[in-house]
Amino acid sequence: AVLTNLLTQHVSRGDMKPASEADYHAMESATRPAPAPANMFVTLFVKYSSIGMVDAFIAAGGLVFAGIVLRVIDLMMAPHPLPLFNGAMLTMAIVFFANPAPPPYKVFLQCTIGAWFLGMLLRFLMIESVCVTIVVAGCLLIFFKWAKVMFPPTLGVAVFLISDQTMMPPVGAGPGTFAMYAFHWLITPWLAGSIWFYLIAKLTSKARAEVKTKLSMMKFLANFAGKTDGELIQAFKEIDADGGGALDNKELVLAWQKATGEELTPEQAQGLIDEVDEDKNGTLDQSEFIALIRKRCEQPIKSFADQFSDAQLKQIFDDFDDDGNNEMDADELVVAWKKVTNKKISTADAQAIINQGAINGNPTLDKDEFVQVVRAQA
Repeated sequence: AVLTNLLTQHVSRGDMKPASEADYHAMESATRPAPAPANMFVTLFVKYSSIGMVDAFIAAGGLVFAGIVLRVIDLMMAPHPLPLFNGAMLTMAIVFFANPAPPPYKVFLQCTIGAWFLGMLLRFLMIESVCVTIVVAGCLLIFFKWAKVMFPPTLGVAVFLISDQTMMPPVGAGPGTFAMYAFHWLITPWLAGSIWFYLIAKLTSKARAEVKTKLSMMKFLANFAGKTDGELIQAFKEIDADGGGALDNKELVLAWQKATGEELTPEQAQGLIDEVDEDKNGTLDQSEFIALIRKRCEQPIKSFADQFSDAQLKQIFDDFDDDGNNEMDADELVVAWKKVTNKKISTADAQAIINQGAINGNPTLDKDEFVQVVRAQA
């Protein structure tokens, strides 16, 4: 219908001006099927979701899951529980889950042992008070600087040993008794619970990395999905900052950041380039860029000419048939070929194409022969 309206407008005005590129895009858009509801939901989610917030929800879910499991186990083992959970562990758990991946466990162990010995020492040397926790923080900072490791949540270990009135024996119970209780608390709940939190954080970090990568890729591809090869070539030119006709990994990184707001390392960008880099020159030309988008969008790789229907190709034939004799010679084909394939050819090449496609042996192409030649060779 769009094509008919355009042709009617041209005929009614008494002219046959070439249809603009916008006209062709409008004609093509009119033939595209409406997206399925499920695809629309995915599209809206990809468009409006924040990768950072999605990552935060996954991390928070992992933390809550790990904590609830420990608490449920404690309740199931009552009335003689072997405690696996303690509130002092939550600050540690937040650190495990806050970063893309938990810190090395060696750092956590070093800081835990240092805080444990510090807590035991101050329990015997100082009176329980708020000031003690302040002193503990200062002493622990000295230890962190000396050991060249940093894990602030282990402050909770020292503070717990000093101030707890539920699990630890009262002051004056004797060093042996206190050491036994303190060692018990160090093993469980602190180390046993922390290992569980660390394990879940480690597993969650892998899932978070995969989700971020996939969502970033979906956001990047969402800028190009459903576009014709002609539109992708225009996007390529916009990304090609230096106008060199090829995209290197730096230009792809910038395009990725602009489209997704996320960081893409040059190595990751180069990996994407290498997927479709047929000439192995380390960059993407226009056809390779289109191939990458089609591959990642799970769409078939189409030629540039596939964006035009047969009716549109016949309209292009009319537009470039300068003398209006319904025959296209080599000079006319040179111009039309650039339009439908985005490739330049010489007059000699155009004549060779005509000779191969002209069924009647004429040195020109009629409208149907032009369409067949484009489909066969473009």
